[in-house]
Amino acid sequence: MKSRVKNVPIHFVLSGGAAKGFYHIGMLKAFEQLDIKPASITGTSAGALFGSLWALYGTYDHVKEKIDSFMESDIYKEFSEQYFTLDILNGPADTGDNLNRLDKNFSSSHRLKNSNSANILSKREKISRKFDKFKNSLSLKLGNTLKGTKAIFNLFEEDALVEFEDITNVFKGIYGNATFSDCRIPFVAISTNLKSKSVFIFQEGDIATAIQASTAVPFVLPAVKKDGMILYDGGIISNLPSNESKELFPSGLRVGLEVSSPADDNFDENANLFKIFQQIINTAIYAKQTVDRKNCDLFFNPTKEEIPMFAFHLKDSLIQQGYQYIIEQKESIIPRLESLVKNATPRLGIFRF
Repeated sequence: MKSRVKNVPIHFVLSGGAAKGFYHIGMLKAFEQLDIKPASITGTSAGALFGSLWALYGTYDHVKEKIDSFMESDIYKEFSEQYFTLDILNGPADTGDNLNRLDKNFSSSHRLKNSNSANILSKREKISRKFDKFKNSLSLKLGNTLKGTKAIFNLFEEDALVEFEDITNVFKGIYGNATFSDCRIPFVAISTNLKSKSVFIFQEGDIATAIQASTAVPFVLPAVKKDGMILYDGGIISNLPSNESKELFPSGLRVGLEVSSPADDNFDENANLFKIFQQIINTAIYAKQTVDRKNCDLFFNPTKEEIPMFAFHLKDSLIQQGYQYIIEQKESIIPRLESLVKNATPRLGIFRF
């Protein structure tokens, strides 16, 4: 990278997108090869999860090693066995090839020992009972939700399908006792304060708690309660947190990496519950994201198709797609940055690739 750009802080903004968050790792890998290093990372939901790992470990090789190691751990395997194989989360078999491929992640070589089978079965039955309760509640509340973000809050009054202890163990398994002060790159995580209907920004303290709050998808993952607040997924209010990045890190350029999908114009009203839920969330956040994109000097979105929320077994494929998406445009990225720096205007507008 030319020295003119190298002397300017480049702040990265990472959106939520569930399993599509693996795109972030591939895109950051490509920017690393282009010698474009984040001056800061501001992330929401999956963007907070993968952005925090990049902030902590600093390079693709170290981040990928951490992800691979955790996904081979007993903590992850047990959590996957309990939750990710559930039909109520994955939808019926005819929802597409990606969903049909979910079973491959749970082959005999990936399952736990039989000694845990009874405990897993008991938890799965409990989750199924919760799901039946949610369906009845959802049918009563769904009517007003598509009006927008404000109305969506009345849906979040139930317990989650995933047990608080189970998801807490997952994040502790990932982060241990890491804190924000351990980050090699300045990092903040965005969550939604349900009581005040506003953003809450994590900038200090325990990273595991911050990411658990930022990724707490309503219905699916439980809220995090902190200092009287009820914290849920940051994507409810700020899925592409460019405004927060701009306020916290005002000087320099801003690169937005978005991996979420717009609402489906051909949505099937007979879709399964989680397809409906994804449509609700996408509808509620899409309008605000249009504004948030305009706070970015460069903006990238590699998403070409809808990926199931929990298709984490597609990790390597999604990382490679994100990487290739940036590499294919490398000849134009540096000149765009050069142009921005030359004109000495950090916010000229959006360059959409």
